[in-house]
Amino acid sequence: MDENKDRIVLGPDGNPVSTHQEQQVGNEQPLQAAASANPGELVIPVIEESMTVDKELVETGKVRVRKIVTAEEHSINMPLIQEYYDVERVPTSKVYEKAPVPRQEGETIIVPVVKEVLVIEKRYEVIEEVRLTRKVSSVPHIQQVTLMKERVEVIRTDADGRNRLE
Repeated sequence: MDENKDRIVLGPDGNPVSTHQEQQVGNEQPLQAAASANPGELVIPVIEESMTVDKELVETGKVRVRKIVTAEEHSINMPLIQEYYDVERVPTSKVYEKAPVPRQEGETIIVPVVKEVLVIEKRYEVIEEVRLTRKVSSVPHIQQVTLMKERVEVIRTDADGRNRLE
C-alpha cells in the first residue's frame, strides 16, 4: 500500500490555515512540517491508498469431445443403362462393282456381307445385309451400400466433478 501524507492545519474556527507535504524515506518518521505552534490547531493527516489487481487462472470445469463414427446400411434405387443391339439378317442379291462399305441409317448400322463372284470381270454381289439397331433400356437396380455417419458428443465436467453431456 502506498501512502502519501499531506497535513492540513486547521485554525480554531475549523478553516484550513496552511498545507504542508511530508515525505518518508526508509524507516524514518515523516518530518513535522509545522509543529502545532497554536494549542487550538488540529492536525489531520490525509492518506491515499492504492492497490494492485492481478488475475488468477481458476479451473471451473473440463470439456471432453468425443467423435463417434457409425456405419448405416441404406438401399439405393438407381437405374442402370444397358445398351444392346438387335441383329436382323436381310437376304438380298445386289451386285456392285466395288465392295460396299458399312453405313448408318438413323440408329441402325448396316454392314454388307459380300462374296466375290467370278465373272469375266469381277463384281460384288451382296447376298445379305446385317442390320444392327441400337436399343437403350433402363432396368431398376437395388444395391445395398454402407454410408459412414459421424456424431459428436461433448462431455463437460464442472468444478465439482459432475459430468454433463451436451
